[in-house]
Amino acid sequence: MNPIFSTIQTMFPVTLTAALLIILMAGCDDPVTPGFQETDFSTVPDPIDYSEGERFEVENGLIYYIVEEGEGQFRVTGRDVVRFFVTLRSYETGEIIQSTYANGRETADQSQVAGLNTTGFQMGISDQDEYDIKGMKEGEIRVLIVPPHLGFEGEGEGSRFYDWRNDRLIYEVELVEIL
Repeated sequence: MNPIFSTIQTMFPVTLTAALLIILMAGCDDPVTPGFQETDFSTVPDPIDYSEGERFEVENGLIYYIVEEGEGQFRVTGRDVVRFFVTLRSYETGEIIQSTYANGRETADQSQVAGLNTTGFQMGISDQDEYDIKGMKEGEIRVLIVPPHLGFEGEGEGSRFYDWRNDRLIYEVELVEIL
């Protein structure tokens, strides 16, 4: 085998890896954590006022409010694909934990309902369809208040959600469209 070709073949993976690391680090403001930037929550709307919403309580401790009724003849089922906005906050502090509005996003997330496994949101805590995103109509806005045992209570140290393991959670959900 040609020695020049052998050298190129040996060095290519190393060169490619180095180039990818340089590209990742160039787009990063934080030199300590390449490729990761802090989430910008400045574009997240203010918390939804649910004080006038219709209140429901599920026997497991979940409370939800229908803030704005949706329209149309169809309700979300577990088989549907939907577009929605959601913001997750700590009930105790109001701190934003996650939001589809983060980093200036203006486009609703799209997901199959069966694939929504976020703790406390899809929950899978009951066969009832009316308390989570299932059962909603297009344009409907709900606020869910999730107790710790249905939220992040079991999160281990080092987990992304560990700091909120003892908090009640507030999910603000707006169903944009059933696809």
